[in-house]
Amino acid sequence: ADMLFLRALVQHLEALARIGLEPEERVRRLEAALAIYSQALDARWHFYECWMLLSRCQLDRGMIDQAIGNFEVGLSVYPKDPLVHAFLGEALVGAAERSEAAGRPDAATHRSAAAARLDRALELAPGHVPALLARARLRAGRDLAGATADAGRALEANPRSPQTLTLLALLRLAGGDVEGALHAASQSIELRSDGWEVYALRGQIHERRGDPRRAKTDYQKALKLFPPPDQAKRLGERVESIE
Repeated sequence: ADMLFLRALVQHLEALARIGLEPEERVRRLEAALAIYSQALDARWHFYECWMLLSRCQLDRGMIDQAIGNFEVGLSVYPKDPLVHAFLGEALVGAAERSEAAGRPDAATHRSAAAARLDRALELAPGHVPALLARARLRAGRDLAGATADAGRALEANPRSPQTLTLLALLRLAGGDVEGALHAASQSIELRSDGWEVYALRGQIHERRGDPRRAKTDYQKALKLFPPPDQAKRLGERVESIE
């Protein structure tokens, strides 16, 4: 049982790391992890860990509604667990972003619910990194200073987090701090150079700095790391447009 659980965890982590994985293989590994987590949960192995990882894996797979449902059930069982509040808040941020992209009216409801959960997580555990990162995402389009402050606090807690550095680079770029954005993006790449998003972001930063040659190089690197088809198309167009 323990080895089965460990195998699911390895597949889950490999899918998140995305090292050398095409999108279809990443999905396959997440699906395999989901199946084993479900089996483990039914057998009551490591109940809390399996339940949390199953719900987290659903969120990583893009199964936002299922993850929200699971985390809401979890909240009734573990009402003072900051991680449950943080992950539910993150899932609600994803639901808000999805609704905003589709022009649906429930986006405001999701945003409000997400803010409540993330604030509660930070009341229970000040400096909780997952909650800070999710709240920074939530604030990004409406409160840039607050979002940047949250990302900065998360970075203080874990200075070697590529995820935090990438988010901070994005926020700094949005705020006009181009050199600060470049520094954060480059640090993220030094720590983990396997994500297409950070190379695409650094390409944008180089363009803002007036350095198309470096921008093109980063866009080409991003294309080699299996971005989604729509992003691959956009990146390809940027590469072709740069002389």
